[in-house]
Amino acid sequence: MGPQKVKNIPEPVDVWRVEIEGAAPAPMQFELPDRPFLIILPFANMSTDPEQEFFCDGMREDLTTELSRFRRLFVIARNTAFTFKGRNVNVREVSRALGVQYVLEGSVRSAGKRLRVTVQLIDAINDHHVWAEKYDGDVEDVFDFQDHISGQIASIVEPEVTAAEIKRASRRPSVDLTVWQLNSRAEYESGAFSPDSLLRAKAFGEQALALDPENADSCCALAQCHAMETIYGWNRPAPEAMKMALAAANKAVELDRKNEWSLSVLGLCKYFTKQLPEAEDLYRRAIAINSNHAGGLGVLGQVLVWRHKFDEAEDLLNQSIRLSPRDAFACIHICHLGFSALFRSDPANALLYAERAYGDYPNNPVPLRLMAGSLGLLGRLDEAREVLNKLTLLAPGMTISLTSDAVFSGLQEDIELYSEGLRRAEMPE
Repeated sequence: MGPQKVKNIPEPVDVWRVEIEGAAPAPMQFELPDRPFLIILPFANMSTDPEQEFFCDGMREDLTTELSRFRRLFVIARNTAFTFKGRNVNVREVSRALGVQYVLEGSVRSAGKRLRVTVQLIDAINDHHVWAEKYDGDVEDVFDFQDHISGQIASIVEPEVTAAEIKRASRRPSVDLTVWQLNSRAEYESGAFSPDSLLRAKAFGEQALALDPENADSCCALAQCHAMETIYGWNRPAPEAMKMALAAANKAVELDRKNEWSLSVLGLCKYFTKQLPEAEDLYRRAIAINSNHAGGLGVLGQVLVWRHKFDEAEDLLNQSIRLSPRDAFACIHICHLGFSALFRSDPANALLYAERAYGDYPNNPVPLRLMAGSLGLLGRLDEAREVLNKLTLLAPGMTISLTSDAVFSGLQEDIELYSEGLRRAEMPE
């Protein structure tokens, strides 16, 4: 285990973990569930100010509430978590005792009027850190600070747990995966942005639905997959794909009307069929259920760009990117900040957002289309044609007509502006 500091010995001592032949680890007292269970341990007060105990308890309370909003994540009740307060806790023992895989723990320090909150998410079964972060704030705005970071942490922890579960599931044969893991794999493949990845997403979603035909999340996974096929023109004709997406999305809402993902995928279908007021309403309902639903915030921001509600749209898009920066769909959110700039008659700023999105997500065709259109409007035609060549390799057969169909604006002027930039870049009609 490397050199470790030991009490009353000035120099570090080499420490070893020894496995005795025939010895078995302590068994789990509860069987691990088929989806992630998480416990939020009481936060440690690392300051000398006893008043910070209230802040520590408040942080745990708020995080329990916020993370409990995510329907696909199970959080151990606060009363059980409170029994660990003031104890020197071994996370692996907590895991065995409660049958949880993930442990969220944190500490609070204060120096004058400054507070620092440190948080870490631990996979207790495999004994490794999944994610860690620190947040600084002012004690004079303690409640605002607490509200702000509890929302941020909650929005980050859920996708980090999902990503860790997907990584774990990818090492197992698909026949051994649970419904939750299959749905997570389907969602992950949808975000990989390729015809083959959408076929894999569809296979995972159908396998999950075969195991549990009444599972709303499985319907959501399939609806998202088919909606993506619609917008990119992959694997099947767009009308057929949208018909399949709507059927799965409507079934998801019928099965679980209080699931933010169900409302969101139906909103996505309305969005992709240019029913923008209906899409806005569904996404607002989803966010009312879970205000930390980063994906919902981002797509609502996209919808509002096309409705020319630019200020609110940009706030929501930036909030979504900040809450879940590693989300594959963050690429589209960044591009929509570019579309917002484009429709504000600022193609230079639109180009900056497109370049940022392409740098992070080079396999997605949307940033290249926006780059080509912006460069065309700026008169940088040689660069525009170079970008268009890259787009042709990534998405063969792309035309102005197909691109116009993917512009969700209710205003013809937006479509004409974007098309003119692509036309100057010499995209085929």
